[in-house]
Parts: sequence; structure tokens; C-alpha cells
Amino acid sequence: MSPETKPAHKEYRVCTKRIWKSGPRRIKRVAWGVTAQRNGKQVRRFREEWTKEDAERAFSEGTLGSEGKRSIQDDEERSVPLLAFFGKATPLAAIRTRRVAEYRMARRATTSRLGRPLAPATVNREVALLRSILRMALAWDELERVPVFEMTKEQGKQRYLALDEITRLLAACAESRSRLLLAIVTVALHTGLRKGELLRLIWERVDFARSVIALGRQTKSGKGRDVPINQAVYGALAPLRAAAGGQDASGRVWGALRDIAPRTARRSPGRRSSTPT
Repeated sequence: MSPETKPAHKEYRVCTKRIWKSGPRRIKRVAWGVTAQRNGKQVRRFREEWTKEDAERAFSEGTLGSEGKRSIQDDEERSVPLLAFFGKATPLAAIRTRRVAEYRMARRATTSRLGRPLAPATVNREVALLRSILRMALAWDELERVPVFEMTKEQGKQRYLALDEITRLLAACAESRSRLLLAIVTVALHTGLRKGELLRLIWERVDFARSVIALGRQTKSGKGRDVPINQAVYGALAPLRAAAGGQDASGRVWGALRDIAPRTARRSPGRRSSTPT
């Protein structure tokens, strides 16, 4: 059959909600996701931390086929300089190794809002996003080859809070008008969860019976791990769980975090926050 007479594959997408029970205690779990057909290949992705809008956005923005994605918002932000440099109308096939290297050099010469050169890690994350998009295009037979990608060497920094800094931080959180800030910071300090893992934490992952937070494949590496719950973490989460329905609590631990955002919204124009970043 010639290419001219070969029938085109039907493309579709269906946003669905999965509900099931797992584990010895038959805990109810919920996940939104998308089943899509593209170029004759079916792609199915479900995430327990996704809302319906997250699932739709993941498909429409081309991040559905990327394994291990934990933050669609991060990808949206990283795509801004990529689109500005390469151009929205540029075919993927036109992005070659030399252009990728030129992008890296251009971004390293760019300064941040604080007037500092962009960190190598920032540029690497942007380039990694571009690489994942091109690899997905290759898997979908929309690209013949992927350019060679070189990453800038990163120098890691380690900074730990001193005991007096922790004491002052928790005291400031306790005085906050947010009912969640103290609990969030307490859990962060005692578990070492990454920002994405912490803010998208769901009650189905919090196992008081085993005294662990079972992250499953929700981690950055895509590998499951259990994080111990000590007395401080239990004390921070237990009242919230009781308010959310006790053992039947489900969904995000922190809700939509709406009671934290208004503090920024109420800040008067030109006023700078005294909270260190």
C-alpha cells in the first residue's frame, strides 16, 4: 500500500478517573489520567497527584509521554526561554546539536532577576526538557534522530539550618496567619521530602499504622521509598487528618494551599517580604 492510499490512524484522547482499592487495609485510591491514541500508538498515563485539569494539560502540552514528570508547572516555566530562543514555528527536525549548544551558551550569558548569571542547574533543566520532547517525538515517529545533548557540570551546594535557625523558623511559622504553614515546615524539616513530594502529598501515602510516608513511584527518581514518621511529624499531621475524615481521609494533605497564597496577595505594592528565600 502506497503512502498516498494508506489510511491515517485515528487519533483520540479520553480523560478518565480511576478509583481502586489496594493494600491489606484496602485503602481507596483515586487517579486522573489520559488515554490517548497518536500515530497508531496508545499512551496511558495516570497520576494520583493529578487533577482533571493536570491530566488534560499534560496531554495538550506534550508532557504526557515523559516518564517521571512531577511538576507540570515547572515544565511550563522552563519552556518559556526555549520557545523564545528556537521560535514557536521552528520544526523539531531543525533543532540540531549546534543550535542546542548555542542555546546553552546564550542562557549561560543571561542574568537572573537578581542580576546573577543563571546557575548551570537551571540551564540543564531547560535543556533536559527539550531533550525529553525530542525523544518523545522520535518515539512517535515524528523525528528521525535526536541531537547530541551536553550538560553543564553542576557544583552541588549543601546548606543545613542550625538549631537556633530551626527554632526561630518554627516560631515564625507558628505566628503566621496560615493554619498550614507550621505543619508544612515541620514535616519538611523532619522528613527531608522534596518540594514537589511535600506539596503534592496525599493522605493515601500517609500510613500512621506503619509510621511511614509511602511515596511509591511518586519520587523524582520514579523509585518507591518509605519515609519514617517521627513524633513531630505525627503531631503535625494527626489533627489535619482528623479534620479531613480520619482513616477515611483522601486527596491532598494540604488541599489547594489557598490559605497560604492570600498572604502574598495582601502585600502592599513595593513592599518586600522579610522571609528569606
